[in-house]
Amino acid sequence: MDTLQFHWYKFRWKKQVNYQYWNPAVSWENKYINSNPKDGFKYKTPWGFMANFLDAWHLFKMIMIISLALAVVCFPIGFKVCVFNNYWLNRVLWMAILGVAWNVPFNIFFNYIFVKK
Repeated sequence: MDTLQFHWYKFRWKKQVNYQYWNPAVSWENKYINSNPKDGFKYKTPWGFMANFLDAWHLFKMIMIISLALAVVCFPIGFKVCVFNNYWLNRVLWMAILGVAWNVPFNIFFNYIFVKK
């Protein structure tokens, strides 16, 4: 979603995809009747759930939030890093490991895979 938002002008598949769905500068209009906020929402679902499927940016954001929630729910809390028995040291090390696990793939996709140089 960040690549679409900040690098649309050099998005690798820009010419092959549906501009109205993938370009965040215009795709936000998809959730409104006649693409006009004054005409109201196309779908009146609880919490605007259908808006998550009407443009690529919201779809990717929904996938990110669901993935984070699943990671939190499924993560084994008692799992220890290396041989450290200290509770707080274990937490700090997991934060570092998960931070790297998040940021390295993010930066590879954001700066290299999804954009043309």
